[in-house]
Amino acid sequence: MIEVKRAVTRRTIAPVTGSRGRRIVVTLYPGDAIGFREEGTRHTYLTTIGACYSLAVKQEVAATRQAKAAEKAARKKNGGAS
Repeated sequence: MIEVKRAVTRRTIAPVTGSRGRRIVVTLYPGDAIGFREEGTRHTYLTTIGACYSLAVKQEVAATRQAKAAEKAARKKNGGAS
């Protein structure tokens, strides 16, 4: 792996929902920071990479729980038959 020693900026391929039809520009900064902004704007929203990781884990756990709950509800609706 290569460590981030200077800012690396990339943009999304397609517009992201909620971004007024604009692509999102993502910048990795040295010191484990990450910034997001809409293409064509100057305001950058900064956070830590650790916070992004934590959010991704929470979303995955929530999706897994939701899928299990839906499966359980489907089994209950079908009278418990597997």
